[in-house]
Amino acid sequence: MIRYAIIIEKASGGGYGAYLPDLPGCVGMGDTREETMENIADAIRFQLEGMKAEGIPVPLPTSEAENLPFPQNINPQQEYLLETIGEAYHEHRRQLMLGIQLGLTKTYNLFHSSAITAQSINDKDKQVLALQRQLEKTANTISFEAAIQGILKLRELHIQMDTAVLDAYGGNDVQLTYDFYEVDYLPENDRVRFTMHPDARKEVLNRLLELNHKIHEEK
Repeated sequence: MIRYAIIIEKASGGGYGAYLPDLPGCVGMGDTREETMENIADAIRFQLEGMKAEGIPVPLPTSEAENLPFPQNINPQQEYLLETIGEAYHEHRRQLMLGIQLGLTKTYNLFHSSAITAQSINDKDKQVLALQRQLEKTANTISFEAAIQGILKLRELHIQMDTAVLDAYGGNDVQLTYDFYEVDYLPENDRVRFTMHPDARKEVLNRLLELNHKIHEEK
C-alpha cells in the first residue's frame, strides 16, 4: 500500500485543512481533525482512482513528515491579510470549479498547464481542447474565456497567498519568481508545474528547517 505524508493545518477561522505534497490539488477540510482525516482519505481515493482511469502515472511518495514551525510574532495586520487571502483563494477556486464543472484534479491540471498563459492560449493542447469540449457539452457552465481568466486569477491568488505567508515568516527578501518549472520529484513525463523557482523552494524549506531547529533548541 502506498503511504503519503499528509499535512494537517488548523485554520485561523476554525476547523482544519489537510493536503498532500505528493498529490497537488488533493485537499480535505473539516470542523475536527477526525472529520478532516475522513475527508482527505476520500479525496485521496477519488484522486488516485481518477488518475488511474485517465492513465496518469500515480506518483510515489517522496515527502517526509517533519513538523515545521508556525510564523513567530506576526502582527494583527499580517494575520488579517493571511486570513483574507486564504478565504479569497478558497472561494475563487470553489466558484471556478462550479463554473467549469470539474473536480480538483482536472482544475489543477489546468492550473499547471503551460498551454494557458496571460500572453497566449495553445488551442491545440489536449487539456485546452478538453476544457472547450467540457464547457460546450455541459449545461450551466461559464464561457471558455471566463474559464481561462478564472485559471489565471487562481494563479495570481496563489502567488499572493505564498507571498503573504513568506512575509509572515520574515522571508520577504526571497524572490519566489513564479513560472513553469520542472519539479524533480515528480514522474519524468509529468514534471512541469506552475510554482516558485526551484532555488526559492530550497531556500524557503532550509529557512523553515533552521527555524524549527532553533525553536526546538530553545524549549
